[in-house]
Amino acid sequence: MAENGDADVPNPLNSADCVINVSGASPVCCPDPVVDNFGPFDCTVTPPIVLDVTTNDGDVSGVSSIMIVDAPTNASAVVNGFNIEYTPNATTFCNTSDSLTYKLLCGVVESATATVNISLV
Repeated sequence: MAENGDADVPNPLNSADCVINVSGASPVCCPDPVVDNFGPFDCTVTPPIVLDVTTNDGDVSGVSSIMIVDAPTNASAVVNGFNIEYTPNATTFCNTSDSLTYKLLCGVVESATATVNISLV
């Protein structure tokens, strides 16, 4: 029995990524995102570069939003829906690589983080 008096419920899923409702409702879970590799992008592309980071993350039907955890070094990045808009700094636009990390949010549940690698030529 849990300290608050609720019954302990076996959780076959990763408990860090789920909230189990003892009322019998289905668990609320977030899939763990997968590493993304984007590019190489040509220097002539007009920023922002839209990165669809959830495409390879499995079933994202329960995902309410995404969040940038660690910003890129050579750019600014903002969340727009389920995409990240990446705008390279003018001085480091060409011939560079960059990365950022993000996580999925499913209501009160947060996923693990995943790295997004970006290449500019």
